[in-house]
Amino acid sequence: MPMKKITVIIACLLLASIFFSANFFVMLNALSFDNEQANNVLAYVLGKEPLAEGFSQKEVSHLADVKDLLSSLSTIFYVSLAIFALSVVYLYMSGRLMESLKKVLFSSSFIAILISVLLFLASKDFAPFFSNFHVLFFPEGSWVFSPGSSLVELFPVEFFRDFFRRLVLGVFSQALAIVLVILSDAKIFSYSKRSEKLKRKS
Repeated sequence: MPMKKITVIIACLLLASIFFSANFFVMLNALSFDNEQANNVLAYVLGKEPLAEGFSQKEVSHLADVKDLLSSLSTIFYVSLAIFALSVVYLYMSGRLMESLKKVLFSSSFIAILISVLLFLASKDFAPFFSNFHVLFFPEGSWVFSPGSSLVELFPVEFFRDFFRRLVLGVFSQALAIVLVILSDAKIFSYSKRSEKLKRKS
């Protein structure tokens, strides 16, 4: 497979993941709560301030795990951005940058739409989806708390469900808009070319 095609495929996959990562971190940083303790937890997991007292040792340990996970996701996001930028530079140097970028934007947006739909369907029954996510990314038993614990009261499952669905809907809407713009642009371009040919014939 030619290097240019491989670069386009890599750029498509990277941009699809960047869609989700960028929306996730923008939404996370925009969160604000009426409760000061909840704001402190958010600031802590984002690495902005130390965690205040008032949590059990198990809760502190889990929040440290969440902070580490977010830090890893942030690193992956910036590495993906860097590799995507290098891919764009390579496509520019190999010629026909705009044509390649349209393919990348269209394909990555289409991938993001498919992933959004799949994630939404998978999370319709959110409780098992939420549990499976924690099983995948956190040590066994470290994320299970009693209903009266501080973390559960501050961040009930409904909070995560609503946040996740807003994330998926946001990515879906943006990706769909990009696909529609590119398709409409292609139709306009195709129509103008046909018009020019008809004028030449007449």
